[in-house]
Amino acid sequence: METRLTHAALRTRVQKVRAAAHDGDRARFRWELDRLMAAISEHLAAEASTIAALPAGAARELGEGQQRIRSTLRGLAGDLDAARSIWDFESDVARLDTLLERQDYVERRTFRRAGHEPRSAEMSL
Repeated sequence: METRLTHAALRTRVQKVRAAAHDGDRARFRWELDRLMAAISEHLAAEASTIAALPAGAARELGEGQQRIRSTLRGLAGDLDAARSIWDFESDVARLDTLLERQDYVERRTFRRAGHEPRSAEMSL
């Protein structure tokens, strides 16, 4: 996995989305959100085989966390198309950042326990 797809890099992308919401810049928010969604999709695809090799319970736990992240992203994208104020998104993006932080922790713990310690550039989401 490329370094730009680490959890830290994804969380940096989240902060750019959050800054656009804070600034009230709908066009920049959409652009940053699209970039974040593409990066997360690529990240999830890159880690799929590692997660598939885990015991079923661990893989399920990680999959559920990934699903919460995907659902939050879909909600942000869908709500953006509605007439909602752009400033309302800042707290939703903060929640997404919290989900990413938690997923990073759970994955590191799970990989460590399973003996699948990814290289630093392969930290999964």
